[in-house]
Amino acid sequence: MARGGRTNIKGFKKVASLKIRVAVSNQKKHDILRHIADRGLASAVDTYFPSLKGDKRKQKNRQLLRWMPHKAAIAKRVGEGDGAL
Repeated sequence: MARGGRTNIKGFKKVASLKIRVAVSNQKKHDILRHIADRGLASAVDTYFPSLKGDKRKQKNRQLLRWMPHKAAIAKRVGEGDGAL
């Protein structure tokens, strides 16, 4: 016969995060954005992230494109000496 009521929960565990991106320094962002301006997005991904293929490459393209509107702010921070993490 099944017991009624709430089931017993043994311990509370935090669910592991699915986020796997690592932080990128302002200096590296600045270098990549300059490379994109000079040679294009595909060349930048090939140069800085050569092992990426398929969907991971698409995700990286999108990530780099999201940095574009912040190019001036990133350049300003690097110019002030705040290139490190």
